[in-house]
Amino acid sequence: MPPMDELLNTTKNYLKTTPKSKLYMYLFLFIALVGGSIIGLSFLQKENYQTLFAGLSTEDASVVVTKLKELKVPYKLGLGGTSISVPRDRVYDVRLMLAGQNALPGGGGVGFELFDKTNYGMTEFMQNINYKRAIQGELSRTINQMPEVKASRVHIAIPEKTLFTDREKDVTASVFLKLRGGKALSKEQVAGIVHLVSGSIEGLKTDNVTIVDSFGKILYKAGSAGTAVALSGQQFELQKSVERTIEESVQSMLDRFIPANKSIIRANVELNLRKVEKMEEEFDPNKRVPASERKSREKTLNRTGGPAGVPGVASNVPNVAGRNPNAASATADSQTTGMRGSESEREESQVTYEVSKTVKRIVEPFGDIKRLSVAIVLDGKYEKVKGQNGEELKYSPRSQKELTDIKGIVARAVGIDEVRGDKIEVLNVPFETEGLADEKGLLDAAERKEMIFSFTRYGFYALIIAALFLFVIKPILGFLKSRADRAPLYQVKDVYVKSGAGTAVTGGDQPAAIENKQQAAINDVMRDKTVVGSVIKEWVKEGT
Repeated sequence: MPPMDELLNTTKNYLKTTPKSKLYMYLFLFIALVGGSIIGLSFLQKENYQTLFAGLSTEDASVVVTKLKELKVPYKLGLGGTSISVPRDRVYDVRLMLAGQNALPGGGGVGFELFDKTNYGMTEFMQNINYKRAIQGELSRTINQMPEVKASRVHIAIPEKTLFTDREKDVTASVFLKLRGGKALSKEQVAGIVHLVSGSIEGLKTDNVTIVDSFGKILYKAGSAGTAVALSGQQFELQKSVERTIEESVQSMLDRFIPANKSIIRANVELNLRKVEKMEEEFDPNKRVPASERKSREKTLNRTGGPAGVPGVASNVPNVAGRNPNAASATADSQTTGMRGSESEREESQVTYEVSKTVKRIVEPFGDIKRLSVAIVLDGKYEKVKGQNGEELKYSPRSQKELTDIKGIVARAVGIDEVRGDKIEVLNVPFETEGLADEKGLLDAAERKEMIFSFTRYGFYALIIAALFLFVIKPILGFLKSRADRAPLYQVKDVYVKSGAGTAVTGGDQPAAIENKQQAAINDVMRDKTVVGSVIKEWVKEGT
């Protein structure tokens, strides 16, 4: 009999002999196995896709999908077209390919690649427009690298150059930022964007840059760098920074010996934010130092002459080359006898003294603490006690000595000065635990759900393996084993003699000897349990 026909006959006999309830159960298990396999395969097929980009705008999603079609990459859209998924093993390759083709979402537009191709027919006006577009695109790409920024646009207004300086206009720029959810830019980051834009454009000043976010809030206004509003904002940030530093310092210290989430620290700081500069000059009259000294001496001699000499011409004529002796003698006589005079002498001394002077230029410290207040709230201690509903937590407040010690340690740590009016308070109150219990319950439920999902997933795999073993592998093994067990049955038929039937005698053997051989062969065969089982199964089939 061919193996296929034998298999069909075995299947028919099995269906006839098996109860209907058992057949229905097998049919249900088979349908469940096929359905579960289909669902599981679809689930596994879905897991093979990984998110390429999420949170895309309509324009960015359209650009990415177009590029994926050109690259012949399978994709799936999700979340209303704002999420794109590709096969898991091709995620990074696709991102690199899109980056190489400048098709990444939120790229900020075109950059200097506009000038990669030379267009000889382009006018000067178009070149200027493309140059402005390139600068705007490059700045947008750079700003988009910040983790808080999702997308950005930069608009530049470059006035035309003129020959008259009084008619020149300043270059201005505006930056539009779309921030990620729950993110915000600090003052330092906004100032960094302002200086980045102003430093990238020739002739642009920081006062001519304006930054606006997607909600219409002005983050930086042109010309507001040195205004009172900007200064007050900086002072507020400085005050909050000092308070936050004190709180973190005290919290880190208390967490060493108090359990986490069992203490609350708040600090209030009043800073001296005035810039005071003083110039003082002090004079000491008791300390004199001679700075300069001047002395002068004056001597005066006055002489007057009377009438002398012989009257006439000879005495009045000068003696030229010794020609007039009378004149010479007259002159000599006048000098010796006719001269009269007076003589005086004066001395003057002047000493200048400098008084001792001290000049002081005093600059009072800016940002020092004028007054400090610290408040600390501590939770008590909890002990497990046996109650009506099992173990319960019993609250016990902290001792006064412990609160005093904590107050003294914190006061020394932050530098409390009672002279300047600093205050510190430590309060012990029981914390609310119901909300924490609810949150813990939600976390436990989420973990339990994740665990059940994992167990279900692996149980499904185990069910598929068990079903394959029970309904595929085991029947095949049983069929192969039944065929192997039937092989000795034909030998039994050759030696088995039915009652009342004759036996052919061949050769010279006697009937008694043949019967003895048949009986010995039957005894040998019946010792094998497998052969006996096969014989009984054959008898059952012949009886039916």
